[in-house]
Amino acid sequence: MISCVFKLFNYYTPLIEDGTLFIFISQSGETADSIAALKKCRANDWPTLALVNVKHSTMAKLADDVLLLHAGTEVAVASTKAYVAQVTLLSLIAGSLGRFSGMYETFDMTKQLAIVQYVMYETFQMQSLICQTANQFVDAKNVFILGRGLDYAIAQEAALKIKEVTYIQAEAYPSGELKHGPIALIEDGTPVIAIISNKRTVDQVRSNIAEVEARGARVYVLSSEGLEQPTDWLTLPATHPLFAPLAMIVPLQLLSYEIAQAKGLDVDKPRNLAKSVTVE
Repeated sequence: MISCVFKLFNYYTPLIEDGTLFIFISQSGETADSIAALKKCRANDWPTLALVNVKHSTMAKLADDVLLLHAGTEVAVASTKAYVAQVTLLSLIAGSLGRFSGMYETFDMTKQLAIVQYVMYETFQMQSLICQTANQFVDAKNVFILGRGLDYAIAQEAALKIKEVTYIQAEAYPSGELKHGPIALIEDGTPVIAIISNKRTVDQVRSNIAEVEARGARVYVLSSEGLEQPTDWLTLPATHPLFAPLAMIVPLQLLSYEIAQAKGLDVDKPRNLAKSVTVE
């Protein structure tokens, strides 16, 4: 069994099965609450694995095993390339476990990552369009980002980046939860970003898009090839749905960057943020 450690772990210990591996994820390797949880694991002789970008960090020294991100030095406070490296490394771990279990013996991880690399390259060819779009967000007070399944995970990371570097209140919601309250916040001109990467949920997300458009929202749809409509903001070459978080976060990271640039903000050093969280 594999568990990702969460903050409550430090104060309310869950039931732990024998053979549980605890994976700690940190760019800096100095995140205080994660280090506290790691020390708790060591005290109980529970096996630990750290995914960090800094070789000689505290977490790298304390964990039983370490996998380095090899993302290179990240100057900016808001993590971008380290985030992509973390998701890539977790994908490789999942793929290895799948092969060992015999569930995904024919899944070609190298091929899928090569496709993601191609999509990222294509995304940077769209940077001028992303820059133009950023100008439409300069005066925004709120942004909503919608998605279902893994697309919601992408939305969460995108919302974090927008908040961190543009100071715009950005919130991610599972698009199916809109009618349970958040739709009351939609008004004329409200920017809404919708993410569509999975054909299983495309019809439902399109329906949610129609609902916010009917209430005056200004919608920007980020879609995968084969699921697009002519009015979509950006369409990226298709990837395997499990790799959408890697491919589709990049244009949203770029959008955050371009909005901050358009507002004249210091992208590398957002206010009130530190590179590593050294207090709980």
